Parts: sequence; structure tokens; C-alpha cells
Amino acid sequence: MLAIWGCSEIESFPEEGLPSKVEQLEIGECKKLVARWREWGIQALSCLGQFYYFTDDASELESFADDRLLPSILNFFKSIGYNI
Repeated sequence: MLAIWGCSEIESFPEEGLPSKVEQLEIGECKKLVARWREWGIQALSCLGQFYYFTDDASELESFADDRLLPSILNFFKSIGYNI
């Protein structure tokens, strides 16, 4: 599992991308990173079965709707909005 929380200044992942063996990914409170999510190469994560995204901005919840950019093995995706 890879969890990234409260990293407001992170804008991107390393050039080589995320580890291909990540099975669960959680991201929350990382607005700059999420703004560039299409560059993550998430569809190449061949083991990613679960992806959770937490946000306090409801407009961000729709940004992951393009399932062509998600891995085909993904069996659980949850965007969770909350108010602080």
C-alpha cells in the first residue's frame, strides 16, 4: 500500500513513476499532485486493485471519471469528499 497525505507542495511523482507492484493507493490533501494526475501513468500499475482519493473539493471528484486512464485490473475505486 502507498498512502500520500497532506503533501500540498508535491507536484509530480518521480520520472520513473510509481512502483508497478503497488496494490493499493490512497491520496488525500495533495491538490498540486492531483491537478496533474493524468501524468501519473497510473494505467501502467499492473497490480493496482484499489485506489482511494480523498478531497474537500467536490469539483475534484469528477476528475477521475475517465476510466481509460485507470488500470484495467482496478476492482475498487472510491473518491471520498469530506468537509473540514
